[in-house]
Amino acid sequence: MFCEGEIFMTEKRIEVYTLGKFVVKKDDFLVTDKSVRSHKLWYLFKILISSPEKIFTAEELMDKLDLSLELIDAKNAIQNLIYRLRKLLARNEEYIPEKYIVFEKDGYRFNWEGNFYVDFIQFEDYCKKSEKNIKKNNYEDAINYSLKSIDIYKGNFLNENKDMSWIIQMRAYLRRLYLEQIYFICEQLNDRENFSKIEEVCEEALGIEPFEEEIHYHLINSLLKQNKVNKAKLHYQYTLNLFTINKIKLSSHISDLFQEINPTEEDQKEEVKIIKAKLNSFGSEEGLCLVDKNAFNYLSWISIRKKEREESPVFILSVSLNIDL
Repeated sequence: MFCEGEIFMTEKRIEVYTLGKFVVKKDDFLVTDKSVRSHKLWYLFKILISSPEKIFTAEELMDKLDLSLELIDAKNAIQNLIYRLRKLLARNEEYIPEKYIVFEKDGYRFNWEGNFYVDFIQFEDYCKKSEKNIKKNNYEDAINYSLKSIDIYKGNFLNENKDMSWIIQMRAYLRRLYLEQIYFICEQLNDRENFSKIEEVCEEALGIEPFEEEIHYHLINSLLKQNKVNKAKLHYQYTLNLFTINKIKLSSHISDLFQEINPTEEDQKEEVKIIKAKLNSFGSEEGLCLVDKNAFNYLSWISIRKKEREESPVFILSVSLNIDL
C-alpha cells in the first residue's frame, strides 16, 4: 500500500519508439492508445519530436496539421491541442505544463533537457559514433556501435504515416543509415571470418528489409563459408522465388554465388518440394516464366533428376530468333 504522493517520488522517464511501431511509454506504463480522439494529438507529438531542439511556431504547426481555420481560431486550436497533449503525456503522474513541451520564443518544442529516450535519436547517435571511429581506424569500436544501432532499428520511421513528405524524408535518411551499418558490419565480419555473426545479422535484417539483394548475398555467402550448403541452397531458392513473384530481377552479383552450391542426392526430395512450391506460385499467371541462366540450369537439373527416377525423358528446347531492327 502506498500514499498518493509516493507516485511522484521519482521522475518518470518517457520512452518514444518510432522505428517500426509508434509507442510512447513511461516506465512500464503505456501512454499511447488507438482512440480517434487522440489521433491528432499524437500527430502533433510526432511533429515536435521529429526535429530535435527546433522551435515550431503556431503557424508551422497549423500548416503541418492542416488546420483549415481562420488564423485566430487556428492559433487557439493549437493552444488547445498543446494543452491536451501535455495532459496526455502527464498520465499517471503529476501534471507539470512544461515538463514535456516547452513554450519559448513564440513557439513550441519538445523538452530535450528532460528524462527521455527517443529511439531514432539514439540510433543516429550510435551511427555517428561508428563513423567517427572508422575515421580513426578504430574498427572494433565502430563495429560495436554499428551493432548497437541496428539493434534499435526495428523498421521504417513512423511507418503508419506513409504519405507525409516531412516524414518520408526522415524515413529515407534513417533507412539509408541502417543499410550502411548492415553492409559495414558484414564487410568487417567477413574480413574477420565471423560468418556465424553475419548469418545472425542478415537474418534479422531481412525481417525488416526482405527485398535488399545485398543482404541476401551476404547471408548466402556466410552460409557457404560455414559449409551450410543445404541452407544456402534453400535460401537462394527462397530469394529467387520471392523476387520473381514480385517481378524483381536478381542481378548476377547474387546469382553467381549459385555456382558454388553443388546439389547432393540427400537433398533431392526437399529441393523438389521447393521447386514445386515455386512453380505452383505461378499457377494464377498465364504464359512462360522468365528466369536467368543460372536459375534455368538449376531448374533443369532438378527436373532431369526427378524424371530419371520416374524413367521419363526430359526435352530441352533452344529457340533462336533473328530480328532485323
